[in-house]
Amino acid sequence: ADRWQRATNFQPKGLMPSPHTPLQVMHKADRKYEVGKVSDEEQAKQRQLKAILNKLTPQNFEKLFEQVKAVNIDNTTTLTGVISQIFDKALMEPTFCEMYANFCFYLAGELPDFSEDNEKITFKILLYNKCQEEFERGEREQEEANKADEEGQVKQSEEEREEKRIKARRRMLGNIRLIGELYKKKMLTERIMHACIQKLLGQQQTPDEEDIEALCKLMSTIGEMID
Repeated sequence: ADRWQRATNFQPKGLMPSPHTPLQVMHKADRKYEVGKVSDEEQAKQRQLKAILNKLTPQNFEKLFEQVKAVNIDNTTTLTGVISQIFDKALMEPTFCEMYANFCFYLAGELPDFSEDNEKITFKILLYNKCQEEFERGEREQEEANKADEEGQVKQSEEEREEKRIKARRRMLGNIRLIGELYKKKMLTERIMHACIQKLLGQQQTPDEEDIEALCKLMSTIGEMID
């Protein structure tokens, strides 16, 4: 089990009930959307979804939500792809995290559940997996950015390392804000929020500056709700 799962003691099927949507048995699809490893039809869907999401604003939310629903999201590859695209947009535009969390909330209520290899796949489960992936990616990128040059590696200037640190911090803060907004929509559990807080506190005697910044961002987002 990875560190996120150990911290949350989380079982998606038990703690995140799926929306009340019909269970759809689908054709077998790749578990993860990867460019170059999917059909032309799938890539066309992802381009269509990207074009729609690129236009998303609070003013045209309902219209574009209907357009996303009209795309044939009939397997986990397409579903994982749209979740990844929503995350990428939200992390690039953190001021709109509330809007993207709202978009996820409505999609979770509209899209069917799937069954693949006798396993139930829901929007919420895949969303949780993406939150976990991004949280751990943020930790990993910060660690890599803070590493001194190691023997055998291409040497990087301090400016290059600082650019990497800034990019990693910006993405991590966006992810933390989106996680908080998803929690406010009851898409994530309070237990997961507690786990995030504990991980960001880290070593209380020598707290990491970026983690404390992220913790402040998280608490400013969910502070009114969290116990």
